[in-house]
Amino acid sequence: MSFRHVILFLMVPALYAQEPRSARQIESALQDELYTLAEEQLWEALSVKTEPEEESDLTILLIRALAGQGALKDAVILSDESSHLPKQDAFIYWRARILFDANQLAEAAQCAEFVPEDSVYAAAALRLKGRAEQELGDVSAAIRTYETFRKRFPTDENAPQNLLDLAAIYLERKQRSDVIQVCRELLMNFPNHEWAAATRLELAHQLMGTDDSQDQREAIMLLTALGTDESAPSRLRAAAWVDLSTLQQRTGHIAESADALAKAETLTADMVQKVRQKAVLAGLRIDEGKTKEAFALLDDAVKESPDTAITVDLFLQKAEALLKTGDMAAAEKAFQTCLDLSADPAIQIRAQSGKGWSLWEQKRYEEAAIAFETAGFKGTQPDFCVTVLIKAGDARLAAGQYERAVEAYRRVIEKYPDHAMTAQAVYQWGVAQQFNGKLEGARSAFEQVEKQFPNSEFAPLAAFQAAELFKQEKKWELAIEQYHRIDSQYTNDAIRATALQQQGLLLYATEQWAEAQEHFQAVSTNFPESIEAPQALYMRGFCREKLGDSDGALALCLLFIDQYPDSQWAPEVLFWIGERYYNRGNYAQAQIPFLDIATRFPASDLLDDALFWAANALLKQDQFLEAFTVLGRIAKEVPGSPLMMKTRFAQGETLTELGEFPRAILAYEEVIKTNPDAPLADQARGRLADCLFTLGTSEPGRYQEALAAYQTLYKRSTTPFALRLQAKYKIARCEAKLGRKEKAFAHYLEAVYSGAEHTELLSPEAVPWFTRAAFDAAAYQEQQQQWKEAVNIYERVVQSGVPAKQEAQKRIEKIKRDHVLSF
Repeated sequence: MSFRHVILFLMVPALYAQEPRSARQIESALQDELYTLAEEQLWEALSVKTEPEEESDLTILLIRALAGQGALKDAVILSDESSHLPKQDAFIYWRARILFDANQLAEAAQCAEFVPEDSVYAAAALRLKGRAEQELGDVSAAIRTYETFRKRFPTDENAPQNLLDLAAIYLERKQRSDVIQVCRELLMNFPNHEWAAATRLELAHQLMGTDDSQDQREAIMLLTALGTDESAPSRLRAAAWVDLSTLQQRTGHIAESADALAKAETLTADMVQKVRQKAVLAGLRIDEGKTKEAFALLDDAVKESPDTAITVDLFLQKAEALLKTGDMAAAEKAFQTCLDLSADPAIQIRAQSGKGWSLWEQKRYEEAAIAFETAGFKGTQPDFCVTVLIKAGDARLAAGQYERAVEAYRRVIEKYPDHAMTAQAVYQWGVAQQFNGKLEGARSAFEQVEKQFPNSEFAPLAAFQAAELFKQEKKWELAIEQYHRIDSQYTNDAIRATALQQQGLLLYATEQWAEAQEHFQAVSTNFPESIEAPQALYMRGFCREKLGDSDGALALCLLFIDQYPDSQWAPEVLFWIGERYYNRGNYAQAQIPFLDIATRFPASDLLDDALFWAANALLKQDQFLEAFTVLGRIAKEVPGSPLMMKTRFAQGETLTELGEFPRAILAYEEVIKTNPDAPLADQARGRLADCLFTLGTSEPGRYQEALAAYQTLYKRSTTPFALRLQAKYKIARCEAKLGRKEKAFAHYLEAVYSGAEHTELLSPEAVPWFTRAAFDAAAYQEQQQQWKEAVNIYERVVQSGVPAKQEAQKRIEKIKRDHVLSF
């Protein structure tokens, strides 16, 4: 007896005792998942003879009731026993459905294939088949089934879910274009579907991943629409603003990106997510240059942080932002906070590295080295470890700890011999040994770089540094040979240009000017666009001058200024040009390059020299007021200049020429006050006294002041002989102006006797004062009619051999001729 007939036999008494229920009522019980009640009602209904169509409907409902109670095997048997009934497509579908629920997926998929295409169950059967295939892992078959459903049933109630399933598969398989197509179809056909908002978000994600500008614009529109859709779930709206922020940031619209993220924050309820969004927003504000707002956001995020781990992440972000914005002291403090709050190795490594960089920028090199070493020893990523350990060596080197620097670089070389950055470590190892005075060790390291890492950027650097070793040892020829080897061995134009240039500079320094000129010419000819070309041009001029071609030298240097007016070497060359014009006596032309330096290169080390010599050139042209103005610029623009004493002295000279004697006196006093024992201070004492003497013309009392000033100068033991002789002569003049002629005569004679006794000291500077003193003393004797005494004084002039001896001899002869009786 069949399963169905047994059940019917057992249930007959009860069934016939009750009123049958309608199929619609039973359907309601099934929908409410009242499966046991539905089963009882169905057996009751089936106990009454009905039409085949109705019997089919009731049997199908019974199958569903049994399946709902988990009696899947009974449901399958009942389905198999119903083959004589109409509506077999329904029985096939529900049999497939039961097999699917029983996890008999292959059988379910196979069974679903037998549902006719024109059946009302065709759509559901296709969906079931596709789900079974997907569960079995046969994704390709599932795609074919879902795509069939997509074409045949585009408006079916299950069409949206079918599209979502397709999109999920394509997404998993990274078939971006298919995902985009399916999402667009879903939004077009079912814009109000419950998954429409999520689909918009996913479509925007996919469009963001393309390089197409039109796709990017569509993504922006989708995200903006979702973000502003108040009917959409808040979490999706927030996600839309976050994605829009990312997209805007990627396209360089930082302000728009930050605004989008701020909107996301207002929609986010989860505190962790909210804090992280604030952190991201802070990063965007930093990119905008709004650092104050950024750090305020980070501080707020720290206060709102729900746990220590997130707090540490925020402090780390703040520290790195401070590092980026240049606030090194604050960055160091923030990194230290991270180290204090977290023992997480990853945090410790990152914070130690950041702390090292902040200390490096503060020039606290030893502390930086310790931080870098700690990060490097704890790190596990080779690239990171090599980077920070090399930096630790750099910090030791900068701190002057050369032996420890050598050890730091050696550690990298030994631990990471095959790393790409090991070439740098070996190179720096050589540099550290060079600083430590271990020149042979350094040379060996540089040779190792070239041999072991010939294609590294540090190979030519090592070759150049080896040449520096020869220069350090003053082995000029070996250095030149090394540069020649570099030029011959390396093919890079920049390297060759540098090698040629360095050869030229060494040849110039060793006075091999013709050979130097050839090398500079080679740079100009072969590498006209190199960074060495400007210097090579003017060095050709310098060589020309050494070879005797002054005009050619000047022409080349002028050409350099014309071609490279803003070069770093322009001030030096302009000064050289100014000197050449000045030495030629072309003062008007000389002042131009000197003043050009002051105008265009105010930060140049030559500024004070240029202004000083520009003023001298103006003085030579008797342009005293202009010269004084230029000298004033030195005091104003280079107040600490070593030329300040000379400047003040020159100001005094200029004021003297302008007749501004009181102001000149102040300038000379400033010179004396600056360095009382300097030779220039003695000259200033003399010039100050001269000003007082000149003022005596209108203020006779000034002669006494001048006398005292000359006496002070004369009495200084360090005063040069010529200046003392001048002072003695002018003491005599002051006495004469004060009416003390005999005292004046005595001082004249002192000057004469001093010069006559020390003729070897009668320098060109001293001769005029000896001569004037002698002639004034002799003139006084003539006034006193002391002819013989006058002749004696003139004879001392003749005996001294000074240029005025012939004039003195003439006066002797005249006196003897006119006053014969006195001899």
